[in-house]
Amino acid sequence: MADIKVKNLTFAYDGQLTPLFKKVNLNIGLDWKLGLLGRNGQGKTTFLKLLLGELVPNDGQIERQTTFQYFPLKINHPSYPTIMAIQDNYPIEEWELKKELSKMCSNSDELIWRPYAELSGGEQTKVQLATLFKNDDVFPLIDEPTNHLDGESRKQVADYLKHKKQGFIVVSHDVAFLNQIIDHVLSIERNTILQFHGNYDTYKVEKENQDQNYLEENQKLKNEITRLRETAREKKNWAVQREKDNYGNPHVKGSGGTGHSGFTSARAKRSMKRSKAIQKRIDQEIKQKQALFNNIIETSPLTINYIPSRKDEVLSFKDFQLRYGSPLFAPVTFTLKRNEQLIITGQNGIGKSTLFKFILNLVQMNSTGDFRVNAHVQISYLSQSVKLNGTIAQLADQNGLNLNEILNLLRKLGMPREVFDLPIEQMSKGQQKKVALAKSLVEPANLYLWDEPLNYLDIENQQQILTLIKEKSPTMLIIEHDQKFIDSFDPQFIKCLKR
Repeated sequence: MADIKVKNLTFAYDGQLTPLFKKVNLNIGLDWKLGLLGRNGQGKTTFLKLLLGELVPNDGQIERQTTFQYFPLKINHPSYPTIMAIQDNYPIEEWELKKELSKMCSNSDELIWRPYAELSGGEQTKVQLATLFKNDDVFPLIDEPTNHLDGESRKQVADYLKHKKQGFIVVSHDVAFLNQIIDHVLSIERNTILQFHGNYDTYKVEKENQDQNYLEENQKLKNEITRLRETAREKKNWAVQREKDNYGNPHVKGSGGTGHSGFTSARAKRSMKRSKAIQKRIDQEIKQKQALFNNIIETSPLTINYIPSRKDEVLSFKDFQLRYGSPLFAPVTFTLKRNEQLIITGQNGIGKSTLFKFILNLVQMNSTGDFRVNAHVQISYLSQSVKLNGTIAQLADQNGLNLNEILNLLRKLGMPREVFDLPIEQMSKGQQKKVALAKSLVEPANLYLWDEPLNYLDIENQQQILTLIKEKSPTMLIIEHDQKFIDSFDPQFIKCLKR
């Protein structure tokens, strides 16, 4: 017997013509570990809010034999020591937090007394998850836990979740992470949610088989619709010709040449009436068949305004270190040449983003060793955190970019047209990331610095980005922790910063 039942759930936001969910039915066990998948804007966070009771369905109901708890937690006083910042909203004893936290890191005693705001993103995630799983009688709803986690932290968090006995729902676009921790998949498609048994790879095989069947069914429907339209055209032409023959032929009695036959006129009207009735039936049949089309995610290739540099060597470091008093990382040596991509990895807080800002002259700090970058090189920078304001049109105008190019890219990234006129700051995090990505792709550049480009993007978008990089070979430095993405590159082009 299922412990969470979703019955005929229908939900739409005010003013929304097409509901996000329509008559959704699910049966979920409390010990299931589920990955919630779906494209940006399809309703993943909305579904979690419906489970939490923060949103009310327009129709249907959710029956639960558990208490849901949401990640990320609400932290009102980040300047407090971590244990106090957590206890401000959540009942947990110091020893309980230490116990759970020690399963993910070795410094829990020291960590919980540091100000929460001074913890790295990975440390904050671990503290919040330890708080969530302190009680076995809650069912956690975990929304994007891997964003900003380094590779080692992802492994620690995955190992922690994998060994939990209680179930949970997790939203993540990190395929390697999902494969380690889930045993069921909830996939949002069109306005329903499909349920699959197994991890992400199992789901992907089933989904590809399903999509292949859908493609074949869709092709049959297209062929039938084409046949019906051809039949409708022939019937209409036949009726029009009959009417012409009866009314406009001088050699036919009653056609308008030598007099008028009431019998012929009535017969022509009946023919036209039958033709219109046939057309109406065919139109209805076409509509019915169009409604049967299956929803298959189809993506279009992205474009990039990449300009190869004239010189072969674009950027180089030799025995280089950045220093805040002491060095941030051990000396690094590497050269980035035209049309090469170099992936930079390393633990949180080691200085990866700071290195990008140093290249861009956004920070002034001491350094040792040698750093060189081509004079007059045009750089496009995609920041880890999106801080854009105003509309997309204003963004294009302020940066001298082609608005149509940006909008075309956003459509290819699956962004709905109805949000194009919204202020960017009011968009979802995934939509904001797509705007920032489109801006970078439209900017003419010889070198791209992308800091965690996959954060908040759905799996289809991630594949679009990887395909673009492989096909166009732009010169790039990329900071990324997603293991599946990293594994797509030759190990000689992966540089790990170390202490």
